[in-house]
This record gives sequence, structure tokens and C-alpha cells, in this order.
Amino acid sequence: MAIKFGTSGWRAIFAEDFTFANVRKLAHAVAGHVKENQEFGFLSPEYRQHAGDSVQTPTVVVGYDTRFMSEAFAKETAEVFAADGVRALLATSDAPTPAVAWAILQHKAVGGVVITASHNPGVYNGFKWSPFWGGPATPAVTEDIEKRVAAIGLHAVRAMPHEKAVRDGWIAATDLKPGYFKQVKSLLDLKKLKAAKLKVAIDPMHGSARGYLRPLLEELGLSVEAMHENRDVLFGGHHPEPAAENLLELAELVRKKKLNLGFACDGDADRFGVIDAGGEWISANDVLALAYHHLIVNRGMAGNAARSLMTSHFIDAVAKGH
Repeated sequence: MAIKFGTSGWRAIFAEDFTFANVRKLAHAVAGHVKENQEFGFLSPEYRQHAGDSVQTPTVVVGYDTRFMSEAFAKETAEVFAADGVRALLATSDAPTPAVAWAILQHKAVGGVVITASHNPGVYNGFKWSPFWGGPATPAVTEDIEKRVAAIGLHAVRAMPHEKAVRDGWIAATDLKPGYFKQVKSLLDLKKLKAAKLKVAIDPMHGSARGYLRPLLEELGLSVEAMHENRDVLFGGHHPEPAAENLLELAELVRKKKLNLGFACDGDADRFGVIDAGGEWISANDVLALAYHHLIVNRGMAGNAARSLMTSHFIDAVAKGH
């Protein structure tokens, strides 16, 4: 099977092709990229400046979502890294992609893998690679990994037995929640949030936000009504995309309980859906524009804005308006 990454640095493939053999090839290719690539790997000047001299061993964060066998594929990935001389910080539970992204920065890792197919249906799984900056991999990164996968061909890829890898320090079970929660809290006005006494509903859509969203909101002082927090590898029979048509149940809960807001996340919790107090879905681009406006008006932030190509030009309008 030819391995091709998408434009945002990840690859989703049908479950029948997402085998341990293919995952091993991907992990081995990433390990080679990490150790040998002079521009984006462990020896790159930009990474060395970011990590400092104290980091002597290539380290990668490994996370996974709630899909069928995701945790097993993540474990296999970590075992291949261990055999290749790359240390793996293996998440202790299914975790959002943003939590893995922050762990990359927090631990000065050279990158991170998430076993996920994001918002795609349950018959998919995927392999998502984020370099040391914690964001999506660029084409230059994924092209290098693809070439390394192709070079493996039909050769078998070795993996270190899990017990030995843990004993020798190549795999470290890592709880990503504390560091991620601390970072999120550092960005918020905690006193105002608690004083607001907000009542909200959440829908993790059976995905990896299930162990993060409600606990974090409750720590922030919000009253939370939750649904779909159980693991369901088929995501209730539809793809875990927080679009309006998939959040009708959440909207009804917000209206019925007269709550302030409703929040939803996709399978790996890097997409969001917001329901207002009237039960109406607010598009992500509108939420981003509103957040930008808030940072300027209420937080007093100044300076230009940068946005990705797929983000609404509404951001441009807000910037121009200020």
C-alpha cells in the first residue's frame, strides 16, 4: 500500500489497510526522519535551539483516540521507536490531538504521533505526525517520511518488547492531562469564569475529549451536563464531526435545560462545535472571529493577525475594523 499523507500532515486509511505491519513501517520511517533529517529532525538547528543542550535523546510523544485498536497501534508505534533508539512518551489514556501538541512543547520532544482518523467515520483509522513545533507537518516533512516508507518495501520492521522498553527507559507512560490543563488555565481569566456560574452541555461525540472536556470545565467552575462520554468505536453510527446536523441532540439539551452554551468536539478533539443559549449552532469561523474580537476589545491585545488559508476572511474584516 502506498502511504500518502494529507496536506495537514496526517494520513487516514480504511481499517482493513491499517495493520500492525503498516503502522510499524510508518513508525520506523518517522524514527528515521527524526534521527536523520537535518532540517526538521533531532539535529536540525531550529530544534536544537528550541530544545537546548540538556536534551540528549530524541523523544516523541505518542497519543491515540477512541477508535478500535487505537491504543494497541499506539503501543506498537512506541515499541518501534524504542527499537530505533527514539524515546516514546506514551499517553496513559486516549487523548486529544491538542493535548499531544502541547506535550510536544512541554517535554521539548522532536514531534508527536496521534493514532486517529480525526472526524472520519469509525471504519477509518490514521497516523498523524506533528513536528517539534506542535502544529501540522509541512509537505517537506511528510514527503520525507513517505520516501522512507517506500524504501522499506517488504522488509520487516523490528519492535522492542514492551516490558524491556519500559524497563530500559525507552517507553514512559505519561499522563498528558496535568500539563495540558495547566496550560489552558494559564490562558483564561479564571476568576471571571467562576464568577459567571455558567451552565453548559458538552458532547465529546464518543471521542478523546471525553476524559478532558468535562473535567476541565468543572475545574473552571462551570456546571456541566454531559452526553456521549462512553467509548463507542463506531461513534454512534455516524462520523464524529461537530457539524450542525450531528449536534441536534446537544442543541435540544441546551434548550430543554435552559443552559448558557453547548460544546462539542470531533473524534480527536481538534475541531469544535458551539451551540448558543437558543440552541443554534455557531460556525467555527464565526467563533474564531468572535474570539479575535474578544482578545482585542476585552483583553487589550494589539498587533496583526495571521490565519490559515482555510480560515474565513471574517478574521480579515475584524482586523480591518480595529
